[in-house]
Parts: sequence; C-alpha cells; structure tokens
Amino acid sequence: MFIFCSILSVMKARQDFMHFDYVLADMKRRRINPNLVLYNIMIECYMQQGRHTDVISCIVELAERGFVPERPIFKALFCVAENKANVNQVLTIFASTRNVLSKYDMKGPLQELHDFVSALYSRIIYAALQKKKGPDYIRRLFQLLDENMMDLSVPHYDEILQNCCLILKDCVVTKYILKRRWKISPPLGVELCNHIMQVMEKDKKWWAALEVFEHMRQEGPPPNAESYVIVRSLFNSLLNVSKERGTCHWSVQLLEKMEEHNIKPDQQAWDTTLIACALKVDADLAIHVFEKMIEKGHQPNVLSYGALLSTLEKCGLYDGAEQVWNHMERMRVKPNIRVYTIMISVYGASQKYEDLRRLLDKMYASNVRPTLVTYNALITVCAMASNGQGALEWMRKLIESGFEPDVTSYSQLILALSSGGQAELAKNMYIEAKELGLLVYPVALDSLVNVCSTHNIELPHELNFRLEASSIHETESKKNDVAHLFASKHSFQ
Repeated sequence: MFIFCSILSVMKARQDFMHFDYVLADMKRRRINPNLVLYNIMIECYMQQGRHTDVISCIVELAERGFVPERPIFKALFCVAENKANVNQVLTIFASTRNVLSKYDMKGPLQELHDFVSALYSRIIYAALQKKKGPDYIRRLFQLLDENMMDLSVPHYDEILQNCCLILKDCVVTKYILKRRWKISPPLGVELCNHIMQVMEKDKKWWAALEVFEHMRQEGPPPNAESYVIVRSLFNSLLNVSKERGTCHWSVQLLEKMEEHNIKPDQQAWDTTLIACALKVDADLAIHVFEKMIEKGHQPNVLSYGALLSTLEKCGLYDGAEQVWNHMERMRVKPNIRVYTIMISVYGASQKYEDLRRLLDKMYASNVRPTLVTYNALITVCAMASNGQGALEWMRKLIESGFEPDVTSYSQLILALSSGGQAELAKNMYIEAKELGLLVYPVALDSLVNVCSTHNIELPHELNFRLEASSIHETESKKNDVAHLFASKHSFQ
C-alpha cells in the first residue's frame, strides 16, 4: 500500500500519467484494496487528467466499501476546478458526489461536502468581487447555485456581505446578496446590518441604506441604538443634499419621513431645512417649518432665527422680519453678525433709520465685529437713501477694519454717490474700481452715466456707448409715447 501510494504521488507531482492505468491494473492484480489515503491520491490523479467519470466511480467504490469521505477527499475532488475557477466543473462534481453520498445515506459527509463547496464557492465569488466583475456576473454565479440546488452557508454569506460593500462601490450587488441572505436562517445579525448601512452612507448610497433599515424594522433583526444613530446621520446627509439642490419641499418631506421611522428630527435637521427654505426664498414654507419646530419642543437657536430672517428679508416681508427679531430678543437668543447684517438690510429697506441706529449701537455694545458683508449692507442702505456721504463713511470704515472692498462695495457706493448728485466722486470711484479689475454692476453704471450727463462731466470713454444707448432708448420711448397718444385720440374719434 505504501509503495503504490508513493508511485502514484510521484506521478501526481510530475503530472506524468503515462503508466498510471498500468499501475492501477497491477495494484488490482495484486488484490491491494486502497485505503482513504490511496483513494485520495487516485482521485487527485483522475482530476488532473480530467477523467471525471472515473472520479465518480472511485467515490462509488469508496462508499460501497464503507469508507466515510473526509475533507482531504473533497479537497482532492475540487482542487483542479478551484485552481481554474471553473464554476461549472465545481457544481457538476458537487452534484455527482452529492448523489452518491445521498444514495448511501451518508448524512455527515453530505454536510461536510456542502460546507466545503460553500467555502470554495464563496472564495470564487470573493475573487470575482475583487476583480470588479459587474452585477450581472455576480448574479449569474448565484443563479448557477440555484440551478444545482445548492446555496452558500450562513457564515459564508455573512463573510461576503462583510466585504462586498467595501470592495464594490455599486450597492446593487450588496442589495442582491442581502436579499438572498434574508431568506435563510438564522436571521442576519444587527451588527452586520449596521456595518452595511455605514459603508453605504460613506459611499453616499443613502436611499439604499434606508432600505436596509426599513427591512430591519419590518422583518428583523430589530434595529438597536446604533442603527438609529446611523439612520439619523443618513437623514441629515439627505437634508444637506436637499439644501444644496434648493429642494426645500423635499426637505420637509424628509422630516416627515424621519418621524415615520420613529426618529425625532434634531436641531441640525430643523436648521438645515430652514436654510433650504432661505436658499429657495420660500417664506410660507420657512414659517411653517419654524412653527413646526417649536411645536415639536425645539428651542430655535441663532441659526434657526437667521435662516428665517434671511427668507423674510429676501421676500420683502420686513414687518414679519421685525416680529421674528423681537421674538428672538424675548427668547434671549444672542444675535450673531449674520443676523445683525440681515436686520440692517431690513431696517434700511423699510427706511426705519432710527431703529437701524439703535441696532448698530447694540451690535457695537455686544462687541460683534462687522464683516465685509455687513459693511456692504450699510453702504447699500445709504444707496437706497441717496446718501452718498454716508456711503463714503462706511467705505472708509470698511477699509480701516482691514477688509478689501469688493464689486458690491464699489457698485453700491457709486450708486449712492450718483443718486445723491455727487457725479465727480462717483466717477472717481468707478475709475478706482476699474483699476482694481472689478466689474461694476450695470445699474450703478447707468446711474453714473445719467448723473455725469446731467452735470456735463466727461465720462470714461468705455461708458460713452451706454450714454448713446440711453439717448436712443429715450428717443424711442418718446416716439412710442407720441404714437400711443395718437392711437388713443384716433380710437376716441
């Protein structure tokens, strides 16, 4: 027995099977009945030669003699197929061997065979994932399992899921494997579900992660505290996306969906939704969200007030903005510079200059330092009031505070000076802005052209075309007025 094992082992190692059948015939002639070790070597030799029929015959003979196949036998059966990643060959050998073991009622070896093939097949799937094979290819691997009435063991499913979403950024494969895993027992562990949701969130597959959570709630495993933390983070990510896209109505729907999932929106969720309303300039929706937030027991913070004030200011609802400001003061929420800047615009637009002065006094008393945007808002207020001198003063303070004037600063200053009749100063500010490479707003240029024309001040040559265009427009307007008057008289007659 030992000699024949040695001879066949050399043939297997050299893959030289010229005398293989002769050796087997000689062994049979000598009436040497193989043991499990020799059967193992014979199976490996048959497999290397591709003689699958002889392999099955060997398995049948082994079973008839009362031997119980063990892992080395199964390893010999599948070694060639695994090395070549030949899926069809793996499943063909599995089906044939399973039939033999079932015939001889070998339940233990049957389970051992299934576990061995499950581990082997999971390695093939894992290799396909690493090679970035597409969803169709992975699905086909599982369909072949179904066609051969075979499935992976639970530990192998869980191992694939643990690594699948890390390797593939496409969650289609993960969802497909997850769906298969949910159909078998024991149930999927909550820790693995949480891991899958976290990876999907990292890859911005938020809706796919929410599907996992929804399935956990409906069919298990029941979500734990960590699951709810992950899902809250998912919703906050979706709310940020909604804010960036300016879809504030979608943000409100997300808040409602959070409550459907028994997740109480936190302060961040409410504030993000209010900011989305501000970006979309939807005052009605912003007020609704603000009231809903208070109704749900949340105390608005400075960010909440700022978002609502910004929406009201952009919509021209200055009385409403003042009411919100008063409410903020009653709730003793300390304003930040953004809120002060918004209220500067509100009081300036509504021409409540006394309230504006009190606001500025309060801002300075609170040691809140103005920003460039704040100074621009103050210059804009002066422009609306045709207060050129005031605009110059705020421009001076802007520069003294270490800021560099931008296009808004110069445009509003030129507008203030022009509307105040200070043509020469307005022209000088335009030249200064031009030297800095700033493109002044058209409305400021038109105002500058008009005031220079009125005071007979020579314009910079590049603005002459605006003067000509203005003259042509004025002439055409007069012609239209005459034609309209004539048409009205003719119609009356």
